[in-house]
Amino acid sequence: MIGKAVLLLATTLVIAGCGAVPTSAGPHTSSSPGLSPSASLSSSPRATVSTVSPTCEAAVMSDALGKTGAATGHDSRTFVLTNGGSGPCSLEGYPTVQLVGATGDLPTTETDGFNPYLNSSTPTPELVTVPSGGQASFDVQSESVTTGTQECDQTSDLAIQLPGGGGTLTYSIGIIACGGIIWVSPIFSGSSPPVG
Repeated sequence: MIGKAVLLLATTLVIAGCGAVPTSAGPHTSSSPGLSPSASLSSSPRATVSTVSPTCEAAVMSDALGKTGAATGHDSRTFVLTNGGSGPCSLEGYPTVQLVGATGDLPTTETDGFNPYLNSSTPTPELVTVPSGGQASFDVQSESVTTGTQECDQTSDLAIQLPGGGGTLTYSIGIIACGGIIWVSPIFSGSSPPVG
């Protein structure tokens, strides 16, 4: 008889516990199955903030000639881009450079990277954020001595298309590029690309 009374009392407590309603008036959060209460899902979406600046546009960038260098029959020129915009912008990769002569575009063969005669290696392109008033740069290298039947044209300008679709800048400069062959480095931060 005592055993039946204990069993009846235990059953009553279990049933009462299942139907209990919380008495606290505070907020109630529920969690998804498999998540701990501390990992419960938020009811409002979170905004994501992009840390990548917009692509630099030719309209706010100015170009200037930086350092120049040469070895027998080989020339190297650094072009410095300055951000004249009101905020930061970004560049990544290689600009596209077109040789331009007095009568129009000259045949141009662009190779991404440094001329192996002048530099041992080319660093991997990286995203460069250019602050307002800040600078980025790249090198254009060419050969000024003909090989075989190559013609050595002299430019009047370079048309520089910024990577990422930022538009084209024109820089007036006379360089000799035998065979129309040039090497173009990736964009680097600052006014002087590293030497490979």
